[in-house]
Formats: sequence, C-alpha cells, structure tokens
Amino acid sequence: MPIHPPGPGDNRAEGPTDGGHIACARCGTDGMLTLHSITAVSPPSDVLLEVGYSCDACNLHHVGRADVAAVAAVFSRLHSPKGVLVFGGHYVHCGLPMQKIGSEVRRLRVPGLSDGQQEDEVGVYMTAQVLRCSCGFQMDVPE
Repeated sequence: MPIHPPGPGDNRAEGPTDGGHIACARCGTDGMLTLHSITAVSPPSDVLLEVGYSCDACNLHHVGRADVAAVAAVFSRLHSPKGVLVFGGHYVHCGLPMQKIGSEVRRLRVPGLSDGQQEDEVGVYMTAQVLRCSCGFQMDVPE
C-alpha cells in the first residue's frame, strides 16, 4: 500500500495517470514542486512510478503515476529536498535513509471529547517506530 504523507496544501488533485510529465494540475508548471513519496506501481513496471508531490505555488497536492525519467528530472533539480521523502518504503532526510532506533507506544488523544479528568480523555494507543537522521532530526511513524 503506497504511503503518501500530506503535503503543505489541504487541496488534493489527481496527478498524471498516463505516466507522463510531472506538473501541477492547476498552474501546469514543474518548477515549484516538492516530492513527498515515490513508490513502485502495481503491477510492477520498469518505466512507471507512483509519485506524491505538491506545488508550492498553488498549495495543491498531487498523487499519480509518472514516468521514471520525469521523476528523476524533477528530483535532480532539488538541491536539498524539503522535509522527509518516502522512497521505496524508506524515509529519507538530508539525502540519506533514516535509521530505526527503536519502537515506542504512543497515545493519540482528543482533548475536549470527555467531560471528565485528563485521564478520561478519549485516546488511541499505537506502536510507532522511531526514526533518526544523521543530522539529529527524529520522527515517529506507525509500525
């Protein structure tokens, strides 16, 4: 199942479906794109990838199939990719795969849904893997 982290925009649009050029569906350019995820398509292909990206100018997030050469062209223009890139199931920060340093149980809670004390708040427990970059950046992702 492909992983597509949310982009900076809260708008979503379908990206290329024919494996063509990567560009924003609104402004039609590729100069302000941020790549968020690159995964294999199913069934496997030597020329197509599934890519998640956003346009910084339009604040629009796209997900779709793209030609490997088109993805490489956009990726090669990025001098330092912003944030974390999900690439083939690996989380990449600073151009290097992040390393798993452990697992922890995290509680996601929703304050205000319970009238009682803080310990009565509605919550969900999940196991998360803790990933760390060589620069010191660290994040949790669900296992």
